[in-house]
Formats: sequence, structure tokens, C-alpha cells
Amino acid sequence: MDIWDEWHKWTPVGGLAFFVIISVIFSTNFRKINWVTVIWGVLLQFALGLLILRWEPGFRACQWFGDQVTAFLAHTDRGSSFVFGEKYLDHPVAFKILPVVVFFSAVVSVLYYVGAMQAVIRGIACVLQWSLNTTPIESFATAAHIFIGQVESSVALRPFWTRLTESEIHAVMTGGFATVAGTVIAAYVEFGVRAEHVISASFMSAPAALAIAKISVPETQISNIKTQNEIKLPSGQETNLIEALSVGATMAIKLIAYVVVNLIAFISILGFLDDILGYLGSKVNFPELSFQLVCSYVFMPLAAMIGVDWADTRLVGALIGKKVVINEFLAYIDLGTMIKGRTLSDRSAILATYCLCGFGSIPALGINLGALSSAAPDRRSDFARLILRAMINGNIACFMTACVAGLLYQSSADPGINGGYFNSTNSSVANTNSTTVFNTEDFIMSTTSIG
Repeated sequence: MDIWDEWHKWTPVGGLAFFVIISVIFSTNFRKINWVTVIWGVLLQFALGLLILRWEPGFRACQWFGDQVTAFLAHTDRGSSFVFGEKYLDHPVAFKILPVVVFFSAVVSVLYYVGAMQAVIRGIACVLQWSLNTTPIESFATAAHIFIGQVESSVALRPFWTRLTESEIHAVMTGGFATVAGTVIAAYVEFGVRAEHVISASFMSAPAALAIAKISVPETQISNIKTQNEIKLPSGQETNLIEALSVGATMAIKLIAYVVVNLIAFISILGFLDDILGYLGSKVNFPELSFQLVCSYVFMPLAAMIGVDWADTRLVGALIGKKVVINEFLAYIDLGTMIKGRTLSDRSAILATYCLCGFGSIPALGINLGALSSAAPDRRSDFARLILRAMINGNIACFMTACVAGLLYQSSADPGINGGYFNSTNSSVANTNSTTVFNTEDFIMSTTSIG
């Protein structure tokens, strides 16, 4: 492998070791750690990375699939143009990106109705359980999190919460924080991020989440759920495909409302916070002080640890900080702006895509705790005690995925990247005129001005 000739690729190896060691140090019972699960979790993560990033047929297949997803999502433009008019791209976030969530949610609902989604989730769960020796419920829940959000899964798993051990609860929550739902992936692609890398990041983080979860909170009890047959995702109650399509589109309303109000609130708060920090900074002759600048320095070591090019560590550090402190949606908007502005190197853009791919943010703690407590009020105290640990471990799983990508990724293997990640046609937003791009950049207060 070319790793022997490229010394900088050893940095992610050190990063992987660091994340495992730090998890062992803060384990609730390190003597009970099942190292078979941990080793196989990391090996499965590497196997997926090799399949996607190093094995040419696997890479081509993943790239082809990503292109098909992008082309499929582009059909949303017809509905957006009809409803909002031909100038809908003048407001890309509201009228271009969010309608994609509606379209994809409708498609997912149809897949649930015909039983395809349940079959895929069960297949992935069986692979995780067989290879990692994890329990049926934590394997199934982690597989489900790749396609549905943690809030939705908490409702789907309502009959099982009272029967779960503490370690299983922690593993299920960690998997939710380490992956992203399919409907949200659709929005990320529209920001200009490569579809194949977002999809592969979510898949690769699943075994890492189980491995880290079993280090942090090892199993000390006997699972009450013995087989996958005891676990079933509820099938749709719709009478036909048309109703399933309509219900799926309607279900997206809540997600879109959540995204819109949070973008408005957090961007406004960020502007206010930057004004305060700028004012305080001006008192010490440092008016450039801002939230992004603080995050860039605090999280720069993490960016360096996963193998980001040194010149980009502060920019990627700011993205990580924004993801953890605010949410990943806003971080991906900034990443998309950086991609369109060619602010990051190809390698740094790819690794940022991997490390941001998860729901592990501080605001998500409250959202998920509320959903989980509503689904199982009797386990509220367990959820409250474990959720912060699960969020941190979910982020660690994402960072481990980025380390694996940093170790295995080579730009020469990707013509789309070698010719320019930034020339990708994945996002129709990215292909709008430059005026739209810079207006969007101003709107989200991009971190590209750092430094």
C-alpha cells in the first residue's frame, strides 16, 4: 500500500488509537470490555473502507450509485419549479434543498409500504450481529439508524425499551448519534457534497458506533431479546401506494419545520454571538474574534488527528465545532459553500464529509431525550444518565470513520476528485450562478473567512 510512501497517512492511525484508548480510559467497566466486538467492529469498518475507497470495482459501484441518487433527487426540481416558479433557485435553501426532503420522504414511505426497507435493515442487522457478536436489538437498531432518524426509531422500538439492558440502551443511542437518516442525506447532497461519500460514511460509522459503545459501556447483563425474529419494524398501514406516497410527503413537514426554525434561530444567535465576541475582542485589539474562530482553534487538533491537510485544519475544526455545538445541518451548509468556493483541498473536503456525518450535536441531546422519554417513560432516568456519553461516543465513531477514510483515501483513484471534487455535478445548487453562491455564503456566515 502507498501508506508506506506517504508518511502523513500515519496520522489517522494515531487518531484511531487515540479514540480507542480514550474510550477505554472512560469506560464504565473496562475489565468487562468484549474485545472481539471491538476488533471486529474496527475491522468491518476497514473492510467497508477498502471496498469503497480502494477496490476499484467497489469504488466505481459506489460512485455509480451516488450518481444515480443525485440524478434521482434532481427530479425534485420539476415540483419546485411548478410550485415556486422559475426563479426558485434565487432562494436555494428554502425552495431547492428542503423540497428534496419531501420527495425523498415520500419515496422512503413507499419502500416501507412494499417491505423493501424492512428487508434491507434486517439484512444489515444480521451482518452486524454475526460479525460483531452484538445482541439482536442493538444490531437491528444501529442498522435502522442508517435509514431512519433516532426520533423515529425511538417510536419504532417502543415495545422493547423496557426490556433493554443499560449497555443495549447506550449502544442504540450511540448508533443514532453516529449515523444520519436517508432523508437528511438527500439534503446534504444538494449542498454540493458527494453522495457516495455521505452514504458510505453513514454505513462505515455503524460498526464503529457499536465497537465504541461496547468499550464505553460494556455488557454486564444478559440480553432479554434473543433473536432478530422478535424485532419487527411496523409496516405501513396505508391501503395502497398512492396513500403511502402522500403520507410520506406529509411526514416530511415536521422535519422541514424543524430544519427551518433551527436555521433561522441558530444563524441569528450566531450573528449575535459574533457581535458580542467581536465587541469584546475589540477591547483587546482583536476585533476578528468570533464563534467560528474559537471553534477553529478548539477543534483544530481533532481535524489534524483524522488526517486533514495542515493548511485546512482550522477550517475543518470550525466545521466540527459548528456540528457539535449547533447541528450537522449548518455544518454541511458551510462545507458545501467551501466546496463551491474551492476553499478546502480535495482530501480535506472528503475527510470533512466523513467526520460530520452524524447527529451528534448538543441540541440533539434535548430532542432525543424528549423522544426517548416519551417512548419509554419508565427508562427516563437511564436515558438521561447515558445520553451525553452516547452523544460523545457517536461523534467518536464519526471521527474514527474519518480516520479510516484518511488512511485509505487517495485522490488519484477518483477521477471525479482528481479532476476536481469541486467540479462535481452532484448538486444543482452548486451549478447555479456565482451570485447565488455568494449570497448563500453571506446568509450562512461561512467559516471561509477564518484566518
